[in-house]
Amino acid sequence: MFNRTIELSVKEGCACNNNCIFCEGLSREGYREDYIHPQDSETKKIKLELYKLRLEKAEGVTFTVSGGEPTIRSDIIELLSYANELSYKYINLETNGRIFCYTEFTKKFVKSGCTHVTISLHASNAKLHDEITSASGSFEQTVGGIKNLLTYKDRVKVRIRVLIHKLNYKNLYAIAKFISKEFKGIDEVEFFPADLRGASPRNHKKLTVRLSAVKPHLEKAFNLLKRNESHFLLFHIPFCVVDRKYWENIGYRVVKDGLTTYKPSSPKDCGVCTIFESCNDCIMSEKCPGVWEDYTSWFGTREFKSIRSRLQVTI
Repeated sequence: MFNRTIELSVKEGCACNNNCIFCEGLSREGYREDYIHPQDSETKKIKLELYKLRLEKAEGVTFTVSGGEPTIRSDIIELLSYANELSYKYINLETNGRIFCYTEFTKKFVKSGCTHVTISLHASNAKLHDEITSASGSFEQTVGGIKNLLTYKDRVKVRIRVLIHKLNYKNLYAIAKFISKEFKGIDEVEFFPADLRGASPRNHKKLTVRLSAVKPHLEKAFNLLKRNESHFLLFHIPFCVVDRKYWENIGYRVVKDGLTTYKPSSPKDCGVCTIFESCNDCIMSEKCPGVWEDYTSWFGTREFKSIRSRLQVTI
């Protein structure tokens, strides 16, 4: 891992070519011309931020958009290329992946020097995926985009991110099976409970699900990925929810200088997750990733049990 990685939002709460029902950008006012075609002054501002962070010895950067899609910006290739010129060792783009179904864009992207791309896949089939994204045809484009990127797997590492919620948790095994069959050479599969802080309250009941209900479907997916020797990670689910044999796949919590991060691959401040007083006597409490803060307001804490075994744990 790199000495220091940072997350750079290239614009908060802007346009997207999906309209995911769990997303904090759900209430956005459609496409904004100043986002898709940003003014030169904003592009220069982001470049200046990249330059300053590099001077401060940052070695990695993740381009993301809170509630939006970075690849529909007309300057995204320019920004990625600039990060490469500054010799960032780790350049990651978080995206829905749809634009990579276009071969010419994919070629330009690979030439930019971006080292990693993280693509969200919400289901194993078009019907459910498109229902979640509220965008007809999004599944077909995302799948095509991942396949296009994998033809360049010697130049860019491709990760798939699966956000877990009530609409897709029973589909997790099918997702793992689909990934194993369709995406040979994928570098990593990440599983996250969806962060619903920004979702419309009217969708909470439709999306919230107990982690104890997710567990059997998640572990069945893990079993398949493990058999296929696929690398996978799990974030923001406590150790007590998951079978011990998968603990090595959990992104564990590290708190340093007031910053909460999750190893081995999450560079960003994730302090909005929490553990509980009842967890203080758990042998994994110092490393437990906890859950999203809103989770306990829906379900409480009864399903989380302190682990007191003296069994040696190495993570």
